[in-house]
Amino acid sequence: MQLKRFSPFFRPRSESSRRPLPPATKVGIQSSLAAASCALLGQGAAQGAEVDTAVLTYVEPGRVSAVEAVAQGSKELRNGHILGFKFVYDALTGASANGATPADRVQTFTRPSGQGSYSVDPGKTPLDTTFKDNRFALSGSWNFPVGRLSSATLGTNLSTETDYFSAGLSGSISRDLFLRNTTVSAGFSASADRINPQGGTPDPLTPMIAPTGGGHEGDFRRDDEGGGGPGGPAEHKNVVEGLVGVSQVLDRHTVMQLNYSASHFSGYQTDPYKILSVVAGASATTPGDPVDYLYEKRPDNRTKQSLYGEVRRRVGSDVADVSYRYFWDDWGIHSHTIDVHYDHQLGATYDIT
Repeated sequence: MQLKRFSPFFRPRSESSRRPLPPATKVGIQSSLAAASCALLGQGAAQGAEVDTAVLTYVEPGRVSAVEAVAQGSKELRNGHILGFKFVYDALTGASANGATPADRVQTFTRPSGQGSYSVDPGKTPLDTTFKDNRFALSGSWNFPVGRLSSATLGTNLSTETDYFSAGLSGSISRDLFLRNTTVSAGFSASADRINPQGGTPDPLTPMIAPTGGGHEGDFRRDDEGGGGPGGPAEHKNVVEGLVGVSQVLDRHTVMQLNYSASHFSGYQTDPYKILSVVAGASATTPGDPVDYLYEKRPDNRTKQSLYGEVRRRVGSDVADVSYRYFWDDWGIHSHTIDVHYDHQLGATYDIT
């Protein structure tokens, strides 16, 4: 199960949190702007060594519970070179929708491993209550100056789960212009992923068949033979992503950022744990009731693009920001996202968002 979709600790800045591009911008500005711009433009040069840790607990009643632990740090070397690292551990348990439609009868499904089963009451959304996974992720970065007004960052990342492994490389370069009030940036990332579902990779659009040992018509599971069997070997996916951006100091208390990003995915993009319901037609005795289940299938290629803009302003000791993101891809998906945040400082230690 891919955990990247369940990482609420950090506000996402791109679709592929597992393959993050380096920070899009890094600009030198007056000290009065530092607090207002650090989250938008990336951390400035570290003084000596810095290490931050955090733990998140997340509970969605009746669905997923998550615990995430994060440790990240940086070390400034000579001549402006900075080394950074980040470690993330995710643990998730709970219930995850398997993709089937509700029915007027009890539905029974096997677990992802093909061993054992779980049942869903009539009228309820089918949920796999055996959902459980852990993820370990480690990334490192090296930031270094390129002349007086430019800097570059190189990075690498590894992520592993029970059924998923990802390895990637990234790089970016930025240059300050106009008395360091403007920064232009460009970045890239590439990753290779290996997907090895529990029970093997199911054949796309093949039916699940009735279970042995007491099932009834309409109850389905993976079987050891034929369609819906234990599945094939591990699958692979490759991702390349690019980003260009510009940030601008508008006044002593305000900065803005504009980014364009594009990414291309090739290889296995199907969720091996999701199924599709084939339902009875309108003329049937029980229209809409599931009559068969098929393993889902998604295209092997996908191109995503997005435009992102953000304005961040310091208001006394507080920080306000507004962002807008437009996303589209060649699967016909379009989305608009508006995000508004206000950070209020409580003394020198706490703040409220």
